[in-house]
Amino acid sequence: MRHEREFAKRTPHCIEGEWGCQVIDELAPREDDIFVVKRRYSGFFNTDLDLTLKDMGVDTVIVVGVVTNICVRSTVHDAFFHGYQVIVPEDCVAATGPREQESSLYDIATHFGFVSDATEVAAALEEGTPVRNREIAA
Repeated sequence: MRHEREFAKRTPHCIEGEWGCQVIDELAPREDDIFVVKRRYSGFFNTDLDLTLKDMGVDTVIVVGVVTNICVRSTVHDAFFHGYQVIVPEDCVAATGPREQESSLYDIATHFGFVSDATEVAAALEEGTPVRNREIAA
């Protein structure tokens, strides 16, 4: 196993070839899917993600996954700094705890993008309408 800096503070996870990194059947990749290997907290850090998205003319990213206060937040920040509109469906992310979830979603909604839910994001994509930002108490 190669040395991973994040494992110095966290339990090893998502090791290539092991069960924790397998894609579930419901999300099975299609032949035309593009893969970008994420090696740090942010999907943008030292990857071709930005170049790939820009080549495709993408201006909006929807960020889902775990952990909201670590990987999701890092990816959201980098997406924002690269000039993308960022959308986070709150029911498609999970943090290390409720406090971290609320704090991260508040920061994202007030500084880096839009926080919504999967139903509204899907409807907006289908109808071609904007996603509304969720009101989050301070």
